[in-house]
Amino acid sequence: MTKMRQKKGRYSNKEHIIECFLKSDRTLRMILAMSFVVLALLITALVYFTGGIKYVYSHGMYLPIVLGAMYFGVKGGLLYG
Repeated sequence: MTKMRQKKGRYSNKEHIIECFLKSDRTLRMILAMSFVVLALLITALVYFTGGIKYVYSHGMYLPIVLGAMYFGVKGGLLYG
């Protein structure tokens, strides 16, 4: 982005909004938390609509648990588990 600043003289409006939005650590944590919840719900729906736990799709539930633990630590892993 530094090169863009040198070329244009300033950020475009869209880049500035995104940069300010993601600069807040709290906002980023909320986005990730909600994304993990949505991911868990989508995997739950996939397992349900494909016939339950007799297929391999139920192992997809590990994904939000591992991602939650990687970003939020042990508390995040326990929460998503």
